[in-house]
Amino acid sequence: GYGAPPPNPQSHRPPLEINKGNRRGPKGANLALFCIPNSYTDHEVYDLAKAYGQCIFASVATHRETGASRGYAFVSYETIEEANVAIAGLHNMSVEGRAMRCEVARSDRDGGGAGAKPY
Repeated sequence: GYGAPPPNPQSHRPPLEINKGNRRGPKGANLALFCIPNSYTDHEVYDLAKAYGQCIFASVATHRETGASRGYAFVSYETIEEANVAIAGLHNMSVEGRAMRCEVARSDRDGGGAGAKPY
């Protein structure tokens, strides 16, 4: 080493393979996970998510300047069915003494197009 601090806390682990393609699931299969521990990286989020289905994307939201976690993450599944199982399993799950919140990502809820809401 050259004595320089690592640029961000995730640098000591290789990036998640599944994130390379930047894939997302169908509408309704992309979730936001709130109140995650600040120590969590993409890897820990993926480890949580993969228990519920075919997780195809897992990324902790980080501050652009510092690379520090913002306390939430995005997770995508291959199918809406898997995402629903994940919401049921992850929502209110206690991690390090805090209850997480898991819900469909806002980008999937708002339609973001014609505005025709199915509900």
